[in-house]
Amino acid sequence: MTESDGAWAARIIARFSEAHLRAAIAVGEFTEPRHREFLIHQVRERQRRLLARYLTRLSPLTDVKIQGRKLCAVDLARATGIAQPAALRYSATAYSGTDATPLRKPLSVSAAGAAEVCVAIDAIASDAGPADGDPSRYLVVDLSNGQAEGPLRAHIYDLGPERGLRLAGIERPEASSAPVF
Repeated sequence: MTESDGAWAARIIARFSEAHLRAAIAVGEFTEPRHREFLIHQVRERQRRLLARYLTRLSPLTDVKIQGRKLCAVDLARATGIAQPAALRYSATAYSGTDATPLRKPLSVSAAGAAEVCVAIDAIASDAGPADGDPSRYLVVDLSNGQAEGPLRAHIYDLGPERGLRLAGIERPEASSAPVF
């Protein structure tokens, strides 16, 4: 198992609620309530340990989507309580073009609700002009929670102020270094 495999599994396991765990254990049809409670406690503790191990190394940011001119994600480390909100320091860096030139203007990152994180992205391309897949429209945004070693890296095409952003893919590099194309 690689680090990426463990982080992928942790992002799935993070979604198991108390109700999910109880339903899974109920299938065992234990007659003693103390046996059920013992198993629930053990499974919750294993879940907590797995999340603490894997949501702190590679990016715990998931459910990535574009909302208007924002890139948004859910921080599972914050949602599960593995990371305390006060300990998180969100930041984002954008790179444009095929040479991954860093954008000079800093990106504004906001954290809202239980776990949502959004990055406002100004237009780098016009609505008219080059084809949608032209490298001048290409943007990479690294979003970090300040705890995990690697960022969430989103690959985006900017189709202009009117047509908006298109998410082309995501990755989770192990370190915070500029993208290389």
